[in-house]
Amino acid sequence: MARARIPRKLVYEKRLALTAFGTGNITEQPNLFYAVAIVQPGQSPDAAEKALIEEFEKLKQEPVSDVELERAKNQFARDYIVGRESNQDKALHLSHAAVIHNDITTADGEFDIFTKVTTADVQRVARTYFNDTNRVVLHILPRRGGSR
Repeated sequence: MARARIPRKLVYEKRLALTAFGTGNITEQPNLFYAVAIVQPGQSPDAAEKALIEEFEKLKQEPVSDVELERAKNQFARDYIVGRESNQDKALHLSHAAVIHNDITTADGEFDIFTKVTTADVQRVARTYFNDTNRVVLHILPRRGGSR
């Protein structure tokens, strides 16, 4: 079974994290992308941070595979459909279009945008935004004497 690159590398290959993922919060400019790693007991938060950053650096140098991109598009399509099942979900998407795009007719426009993304687009965005200037790193650790 193919896995997304961040959990594959940090959880299954390097065994640095219990779980790891990245996701975007697409709202108004500027948008937010964040990655999270829940560090394995006995592993270093610094090592997990380094491994996460290495994966983002790879995106700048090596394009994602067609399979990875297709898997991400399929996941987006699934989430898009499931996220519009209830009337409340539909209202949230209509309000997003009205507030963010100032145009209610754009409520389904993002679907077309995301499904047309290319591997070159992913690499261009990684090169533009995944850098030290745009990065904030937080280590949230248990209190002293707490469970490690």
